[in-house]
Amino acid sequence: MHKEVVLLDILHARDRRLNERSQHFCYDNIFLITLMLNIPGNEKTNEKYIKVFKEGMFLLKKRLDSLGVKTVEVKENHYNTGSEGVFIVSNEDLDQNSLITIKKELVKLEETHYIGRLLDYDLYINMEKQISRKDIPLESRRCFVCNKKAKDCSRSRRHNIEEILEVIDKSIENYCFNGKH
Repeated sequence: MHKEVVLLDILHARDRRLNERSQHFCYDNIFLITLMLNIPGNEKTNEKYIKVFKEGMFLLKKRLDSLGVKTVEVKENHYNTGSEGVFIVSNEDLDQNSLITIKKELVKLEETHYIGRLLDYDLYINMEKQISRKDIPLESRRCFVCNKKAKDCSRSRRHNIEEILEVIDKSIENYCFNGKH
């Protein structure tokens, strides 16, 4: 049985992540890539979501390796507010163009991989700055249900949570995890 997530849990988790990022950025020559899942509602961690998360971690490692990006450390935690992954990456020999290329590759995973819409990769270059889709510039995320801008659907509450979770669950069911690693 999962513990129901409430707004206060989400706010505490956000503060915890901010504190953890500040600790990482005490070191020079690193940047962070984080992974969380885009799962609405109050159940954020269950067996199927952890499976998707682990697949997202695997896909990220594989993509970074193919780009020749040096990972210093990988952290993975599973909280009631959702699974969280952090790749601490060396930025030695990388310039601004390299970071933009990495962000484009992260977005490509989110946009083109079968379960990519469930994955939320963020690239932090320091405590104050992350490279966003707007910075490169790319369109914002699309809705799971209707493919319009996700922010517009979220703000207007165009779809109820049950409808969104049904689409998410169907995506997970149709994805073949066997043999991916």
